[in-house]
Amino acid sequence: MADLEPFQAYQPIVEDLPYGVMVWHALSDNSSDLRLVYANREASVGLDRDLAVDIGKTIAEAFPQALRKPETGRRFVDVWLEAALKQEPAVIEEFTFGAHLFPRPRYNAAVVPLGERIVACVFKDITQERLIAATLEQREQLYRRMVETLPHPVWLAEANGEVIFLNEAWRVLTGQAQAESLGAGWLQAIHPEDKERVSELFAGEISTAMVQKGRMRVLGKGAERHLEYIFRPVRDAVGQISHWIGVATDITEIQRSQTALQNTAAFLDSIIENIPDMIFIKEAEELRFVRFNKAGEDLLGIPRTEMIGKNDYDFFPPDQAKAFNEDDWKVLRNRVPVTQPEEPIDTRDKGRRWLSTKKVPILDEDGHPSYLLGISSDVTARREMEESVRRSESLYRMVFKSAPYALWIEDYSKVKEFVDGLRELNVDDFAGHFKKNLDQIAHAGKLIRLIDINDAALRLFGVRAIEELPGGIADVFTKASSAKFIEVLCAVADGRTRVEGRSTIKKKDGSRQEIFYRWTVPDEFKRSLEQVLVSFFRVDELSEA
Repeated sequence: MADLEPFQAYQPIVEDLPYGVMVWHALSDNSSDLRLVYANREASVGLDRDLAVDIGKTIAEAFPQALRKPETGRRFVDVWLEAALKQEPAVIEEFTFGAHLFPRPRYNAAVVPLGERIVACVFKDITQERLIAATLEQREQLYRRMVETLPHPVWLAEANGEVIFLNEAWRVLTGQAQAESLGAGWLQAIHPEDKERVSELFAGEISTAMVQKGRMRVLGKGAERHLEYIFRPVRDAVGQISHWIGVATDITEIQRSQTALQNTAAFLDSIIENIPDMIFIKEAEELRFVRFNKAGEDLLGIPRTEMIGKNDYDFFPPDQAKAFNEDDWKVLRNRVPVTQPEEPIDTRDKGRRWLSTKKVPILDEDGHPSYLLGISSDVTARREMEESVRRSESLYRMVFKSAPYALWIEDYSKVKEFVDGLRELNVDDFAGHFKKNLDQIAHAGKLIRLIDINDAALRLFGVRAIEELPGGIADVFTKASSAKFIEVLCAVADGRTRVEGRSTIKKKDGSRQEIFYRWTVPDEFKRSLEQVLVSFFRVDELSEA
């Protein structure tokens, strides 16, 4: 058994670290002979098993699956062995270990040599960070992809008219590549007789500019196309324009034939020094620093030699120092760990940063606090990313909400389950089946769930709020137009992602309205149909245009 005496004194601190710590002893040059000699409580929590019963066991005895699965075990077991034999530290980025329910937890780890054939693995659970980042990105991507699938060209431009985004409808219409259309490049697709007038839309005083509406011609693929556009300014907190959102409709075919629209210590020192977060220890009497790691030096821009023996009031503004100390005294008084998710701190070289800090009381043999351990993660980048994604999501949602034509986002997943059930009953002629079973059309319509609707759709259907609308597209079609909904159901059965045509809808007041409609499924929802975009355009408006 490996000798743990050199770091036994640090065990109380290691036990309360918010990181998993395991110490392994290489009995031979074979990975399967790595023997577990120590594990703290967080390691058992992180690996979802009681490691106390595994102390003294080898990898082969305690974690046989780690030797069988290169992607979840063998890779870092080999790193442990190499670090133990060569006595060289190592870092393992994003790995999984052990048997867990989905999603499998992910960790970052530092491997630290502690002596002859002895190595410590310090690992941190980063699952939540990855899930938060993925969720925020998915929300931003949802609206971005919805905008991409709109059948209308959509612009997002800086205050001076420099375009930073144009959706696929513009590229299809003009033949311009994405890179070619950015900045002022999109103006090259405008008809020479309209280019100067269109470019002047963004030349006015940015504090007084209003919504811009009009028509322009673009040079499409081999033909001149006519667009009806609307540009809306997006203002910042002081009333200055920060962006322009533009939406256009190709009215060329409408003008010609009114057809459908185009849509869219050595042990402790090694651990502390290899952890990327700031770690500090304060004595409990006056809260003076007695320990500080290199990550803390890099973050604060203050050498640890300056920190030792001093307290927060020697380095930080009075309001921050007071807040830090009040939290410290609370932890020591209650003798329980406390986590502060976000708190500001002013550094020497990096300005204001935001930290997520866990503070742990270190108690003596009599249960009295003798030290306070602090672990701080710099969450500034995550905080800025979240704010950036929120702003981006807000802009793309504004595009959806302010589009001049009626748009719905609906969930057709239950409809797909219904249609798949009919197929299992040997229905293969879905059009004929639904024509003979009109009650099933009504049933399918009730399975549609309305997710979101824009302002133009509320106006089109004569309602003021989404709650006043029926459940789905089948409920707004008239009986004479039930064949149109059958086309949609057949598209669901066939796996098609677009249906369009001319039909009649019922408004809230019972009146009828002739419309062009397009039913579109974004690529990422082809299998589930959890997100479907439906757009409407009044025929009488197209006729007037």
